[in-house]
Amino acid sequence: MTDPLKLASEFPSADYAAWRTLAEEALKGASFEKKLVTKTLDGFALQPLYTKGDQDADTRLIHDVLSASVEPRETVTGWDIRQLHAHPDPIVTNAAILDDLENGATSILLKLDAAARKGREISSGEVGVDGIAIHCLADLECALSDVYTNLATIALDGGAAAIPAAAMLAARMSDEDGANEAAPAFNIDPIGTLASTGSLPCSTDDALRQTANISAELIDLFPMGTAISVNGAPYYNAGATDGQELACLLASGVAYLRALTDTGMAVDQAAGAMAFNVAIGTDFFAGIAKLRALRLMWTRILAASGAEDASISINAVSAEMA
Repeated sequence: MTDPLKLASEFPSADYAAWRTLAEEALKGASFEKKLVTKTLDGFALQPLYTKGDQDADTRLIHDVLSASVEPRETVTGWDIRQLHAHPDPIVTNAAILDDLENGATSILLKLDAAARKGREISSGEVGVDGIAIHCLADLECALSDVYTNLATIALDGGAAAIPAAAMLAARMSDEDGANEAAPAFNIDPIGTLASTGSLPCSTDDALRQTANISAELIDLFPMGTAISVNGAPYYNAGATDGQELACLLASGVAYLRALTDTGMAVDQAAGAMAFNVAIGTDFFAGIAKLRALRLMWTRILAASGAEDASISINAVSAEMA
């Protein structure tokens, strides 16, 4: 048998102290902390080099927790590639959807136009603005013509009208064969809508109660799907730090968890009815760290709530500001 190639064995062992000495020599008297250590907006100090010596018992525990926190819904490749569609014409949208699904996309996000998201009349000047003009079941049928919704996940961005939009999608999907195997993402999120627009068509308490009630019905119809989106993007896009976005995500998630369990839904089922939407900026490593932190903290919240399943569904989206 061929011996494995060990390139490192050809060089003397290096340690952090030796590297630090060389780095400080290269700085020629400049401050190591000021030049090479980066402070995040949340106050964390990012070192220029990390080694195995930086790992401790807590780090290993985090790895074990994250390894156990697997995604609840299997996909063919392990990833769900979701393409946003916002062209105002449902016919044009349909052609684009079919093309995307034939070329690698595994799910579709339908962004309703400004009139629909705000619950405005179709006579308003916002029809077809910043989204698809879907205002009735026939419009939705047109946009999803020849789309097998039991194979491709259909997600919605319905804004303040997320509940009627969800009802339309549920009606469209219920008529298909294998509807109980479909995994739609209805993305009802009154908290995120309030954060991004500043208003709701009803009180926050009423919105949470309505969201919980319709979510229970939707999950009964589509047990593989999610009803609620816990969306951190409105906060991050408005200037929140990674830590602040996480705080908003967790607070919103707990609010939805309480609302769902108040309907009599079990904690595990309630947690499975939600998906988290996280904004990722240009710092790739910070974005990955944010996703890991969310998984860890949500796992602890679920454990404290009596859940047996620690899994979480996360949708990462490109931030609109970074």
